[in-house]
Formats: sequence, C-alpha cells, structure tokens
Amino acid sequence: MVLVLLLPAAATMAITRGPVIAAVAALARRKELILVMAEVPDAAGYRGTSRFVAQLGLALPQFTITEVMISVTVTDAWASDGHDSYALVADLLNDGVIAVTPTSSNDAPHLAALLASRFGAEKLVLTVDNAEDVANAITLCDSPEPWSSN
Repeated sequence: MVLVLLLPAAATMAITRGPVIAAVAALARRKELILVMAEVPDAAGYRGTSRFVAQLGLALPQFTITEVMISVTVTDAWASDGHDSYALVADLLNDGVIAVTPTSSNDAPHLAALLASRFGAEKLVLTVDNAEDVANAITLCDSPEPWSSN
C-alpha cells in the first residue's frame, strides 16, 4: 500500500536536518512512498525540494528518488492526450522509485488528497510545520489507524 506524506512549506526550510531525513528514510524502507513538498518556488524553482531529494538520496543510496511535477488543475482532455502525470507516478511506484512532487503551498493539501485518492493510499499524512515535529509525526506512520496532525 502507498503512503502519501505532505511536508509543509515551513518545514522545507529546515527539511534537510537529520531527524526529518532519517525519519523519511526509515519510512521509505518499509512503504511505497509519495512525498508532496509544499514550497514557494523562487526564480530558480523548488530549491528546498531539490536539496531534500539530494539529502534523502544520500540516506537511501539503494533507492531511486525523483521529482515529478503534477498540476492539481490537470484536465481530462490534457490527460487523455497522453500527459497523465498520475500514470507516470504509478509507473515510478511500480519500479520502486520514491516520487517527490513539489507544489505551491496553497495547492499542496489538495494535491496530497488527490494522490491519496488516486492510489488508494493506506494513509494521507499531513504533517505540522516544525521540522522536529515532522520527524516525530513520520515515526508514527506505522500506527494502524489513519490520522493526520496539524
């Protein structure tokens, strides 16, 4: 089963700190994982997400981790024209890849919910803004009940 994890904008500022990387890495070893990174892009794009992917790659050298851009406003016509981002994520998950989807802070909860619905995720985890609390929340993901924290 898939787990969708939303990491909020405030957390991405400190996301490369050890506790968060370690918690996500431990989770990725046990679950199929889609990470939604809420981030305000700057002129260079989603730099916090790129740093996160690089740090996670160091913690999980045996895994492939890739960023996938998914729009929450994808239309059926666009998807039927062969541009199905969800199909790409499905293929990546089938290949054991950890998919990381950066998106604007406003769209992140909606995108996380769409991904959880699309992939029948066992859980949709909405984490808190503090990086240390994010790490603590991630370690609770093996609990049997679906939950989220704010």
